[in-house]
Amino acid sequence: MNLNVYVVTVLCLIMASDSNMLVESLDGNLTSKPSIRILALVPHNNFGRTGIDQIESIKLAVSDINTNPHILKGYNLVANIGFTRFNPALAANIYIRSSLHNQTTEVFGIVGPIRASCAEYVGAISKYWNQAMVSFGSSSLLLNDRKNYPYFYRTALSDLSFNPAMAAIAEYFNWTKVSIVYQISPSLTLSIRDLTKRFAAKNITLLTAEGIVDDAKDVIKNLKNKDARIMFVVSRPDAISYVLCEAYKKQYYGPKYVWVFPGWYPKHWYMDYIAKDINCSSNQIYQVIQNYLSVYQFYPINNETTISGRSAAGFQEYFHKFRNISQNDYLKGYVYDSVWTLALALNQTDQQLTLSGGSLLDLKYQNNRKMRIISEMLDKTNFVGITGQINFNGADRESNAYIYQFLGNKSDNYTVQVGIYQRKLDTIEWDPNQRVQWLGDRVPVSHVSIKTETISISIPALIAFVILSGIGILFCIGLIAFTLNYRHDSIIVFGIDSGVVPLITVPAFCTVKIWLLCIGFTFAFGALFAKTWRIHKIFTCKTRQSVVIKDWHLLTTVFQLLIIDVIILLCWTIIDPMQLKHLTITTQINQDESNTISRQLQYYCSCNQIVVWMAIVFGYKFLLLLIGSFLAYETRNVTIPALNDTKFIGFSIYNVTLLAAVGSIISFVVRASPTTLYVLHAILIFICSTTTLMFIFIPKIYQWKLDRKHAEGASTGIIHSSVEPIGCSPGSNNSSIVMSRQEKKLNAELLRTRLQESYKHYHELKREIDAIRHQLAILDCEETLIPTM
Repeated sequence: MNLNVYVVTVLCLIMASDSNMLVESLDGNLTSKPSIRILALVPHNNFGRTGIDQIESIKLAVSDINTNPHILKGYNLVANIGFTRFNPALAANIYIRSSLHNQTTEVFGIVGPIRASCAEYVGAISKYWNQAMVSFGSSSLLLNDRKNYPYFYRTALSDLSFNPAMAAIAEYFNWTKVSIVYQISPSLTLSIRDLTKRFAAKNITLLTAEGIVDDAKDVIKNLKNKDARIMFVVSRPDAISYVLCEAYKKQYYGPKYVWVFPGWYPKHWYMDYIAKDINCSSNQIYQVIQNYLSVYQFYPINNETTISGRSAAGFQEYFHKFRNISQNDYLKGYVYDSVWTLALALNQTDQQLTLSGGSLLDLKYQNNRKMRIISEMLDKTNFVGITGQINFNGADRESNAYIYQFLGNKSDNYTVQVGIYQRKLDTIEWDPNQRVQWLGDRVPVSHVSIKTETISISIPALIAFVILSGIGILFCIGLIAFTLNYRHDSIIVFGIDSGVVPLITVPAFCTVKIWLLCIGFTFAFGALFAKTWRIHKIFTCKTRQSVVIKDWHLLTTVFQLLIIDVIILLCWTIIDPMQLKHLTITTQINQDESNTISRQLQYYCSCNQIVVWMAIVFGYKFLLLLIGSFLAYETRNVTIPALNDTKFIGFSIYNVTLLAAVGSIISFVVRASPTTLYVLHAILIFICSTTTLMFIFIPKIYQWKLDRKHAEGASTGIIHSSVEPIGCSPGSNNSSIVMSRQEKKLNAELLRTRLQESYKHYHELKREIDAIRHQLAILDCEETLIPTM
């Protein structure tokens, strides 16, 4: 025998020697039949209401069994009732004394007790007597251990039996994220583990499981940090009251929160069974638990006839004659069924022993094999009792469960049945006449719904600027047709939108965008830079030697700038490629209204050292803009008509510098929506490109038209001078100048007219065009040598 059990037994025997017998005998019918004695353990004597309920239920069950011709025929069932007073040691004492009181009459089984601690003591001892034990309470899962309690059964539902119903409730209301608040106790550990597994089986996420310790502040703090809204409680009322009080203090209650409690809590538990040292009133606790749900054992009230010949409705009506019995206490039905469960097992055992020539009277404590037959018959139990269908899976009864909801005001404690959990179907049958009611008139949600929305460039804005870009491209093509010297001026589409192309391809488009922006800038600004540099070079030369700057020099300058771009961009692309990243912009909507948080994702391209690479590119471009601005400033006074675009090239450089600076500031400083940034960048690029083209080409077109008009009325003769390389000799004598300003101006205008006409016959007159260009350049250079009058 286990040492602990031995100690308990010795103590009980010592107590028995000095104690009054707390047992009374209930004989069903005094007959000459041999008696079959069972022990019923109830908490109180007949001076308490609860005790009267249970005692009268046992009396009724014993009477019905003894009058039933099919149950224990030939025997008289006798119930010895012991009053445990919720004391485990006293319960063990009563059991031992009852078993040893009369060695001639065996105790064939135990009914009760209701309290788990009492059942643990009695069950630990009774297994050594091989005695079956059928409890109408004792929901502790420690009693499910068949090694320590091999002959224990319960007609009431255990904590474990309520878990499927709790998981079904969460699934039905789509509570996909829940929390468990539990009392730290060995008897509850198995129930918590089982409930966690059942949640996982239904794809319900357990946000947190909070154990109740001395300070409940951490429990509420952790629940709030997890944004827990649905709390399943596995605890006694006094322990959970600390948490509920702290929830009230932290205002952790309202329409968003739901508590699900065990259904076995006594009536007015939040008033009478809360801890005495909490700093909260029952009214404050009530504010927290309003409309809570609970799960409790199934107790049908109908007229269906059970194995005893009584119906559940008739059974309840039977007790109406007792004034001091609670009419709405369903525990007496489980007490009644416990007696019948044990009696049926004894009846089946007797039938089996009769086949071998024996009977129940042959059962002795020492005969392990025969005594265990009773337990085997209990495993096969299957009948309809007052509380419904009764059959066992181990120690637990497989039964449906009631779902209740707490309604009404604080004093009413109006708890109503709202549904039945059908265990075999794993579904809930809701009562159509008593629907679940919620604060706020809608089902609370288990978590805030996050609505993810990708912020992208507005399609209308994108289409608008694509159209404008198309117009700009057509404008450029027209200008190319007008002059073949500028082949690469075009408008570059600025943005690639993740809402238009797949996200996986966005990094590649981002890389292409950077290349196009850099190379496009180099082509456009490089051409302006090269032309300004040529003008500056011609008019600032300080030697007599002629300076020859041909078109290929200008192309070489642009190509050199392009080489620098390619080197920088290749290093960037290979060493630190662009990656797609996103910025989360979260806007929380009124949770009491929608329980929704709108999470907006803004995708953008970046790399690990984006600041470094942008500094290199911007620094290089800024240096070009600075030099170009300087050259434009140096040539600001050049007003030679032949170089009629000098001033406008300067304007274009200033324009590019200003708008590039504004665009850079917007890129790094302004934090706006993608559409706003896209529109701002597109406008800047569009204005920069369009105004530059107009600065350069509109005056040329205007001059071209003007020359055509002059050519119609002017002489076709042209004053020719020797063709010399483009250049100037600052040391030349002014006497060599033979033409007046007006003559040279007219000659230059005629040459320009002739040049424009020669474009039509480009292939045939190329040499003549080159000669006219050189001659026009010589005339312009000589003009700079004329002294100021």
